[in-house]
Amino acid sequence: MISGCAYLYNYTQDEKWLEKTEKYIHGAQVFLNNSVAYEAACQPSGNCNNDQRSFKAYFIRFLSLASILAPQTYNTVRPILEASAKAAAQSCSGGTDGHTCGTNWFANGWDGNYGLGEQMAALEVMQNLVAPYRHAPYTASDGASSYGDGAAGSAAADDYDSKLNLDGGDKAGAAIITCIIGISIVLLGCYLVI
Repeated sequence: MISGCAYLYNYTQDEKWLEKTEKYIHGAQVFLNNSVAYEAACQPSGNCNNDQRSFKAYFIRFLSLASILAPQTYNTVRPILEASAKAAAQSCSGGTDGHTCGTNWFANGWDGNYGLGEQMAALEVMQNLVAPYRHAPYTASDGASSYGDGAAGSAAADDYDSKLNLDGGDKAGAAIITCIIGISIVLLGCYLVI
């Protein structure tokens, strides 16, 4: 929601989207403790699942993106990035390699947790310290070279069937395979019930 509103503000320059972006950033304070990002739903109790352990990465990414798309939010977002990056860096001091990152950025050092989510979150917050040096995403009017195409590159959307060259044998084979799979599912269901 934060970066979505920031995108809309960047595109339309309508103040209502800037106001919404700022309100979402203010509301996101629930995911901060002394300006350091944390997963409020599970981190205090220490029972974050694999998905939740990566949520800080997305949160930080979209905060940073908002500060680029809506530069008026930069002074609010930058202290969060700096405090979170410092806390994440001190948590990346564990494991057998000495630089595995943990979940709890408030712990004095590594907290013993490790995984993809922890590494993603720490990397995301540290790389977003360079956000002020990144250009906002390009659009078709300022340098982007990608254009939408509902036909996905073919001459026309209606050409798909003719390019496949399906004959009666292909259709019969597909029908037979579909029947075999359908019957197998029904028989397996009956077996499990009985």
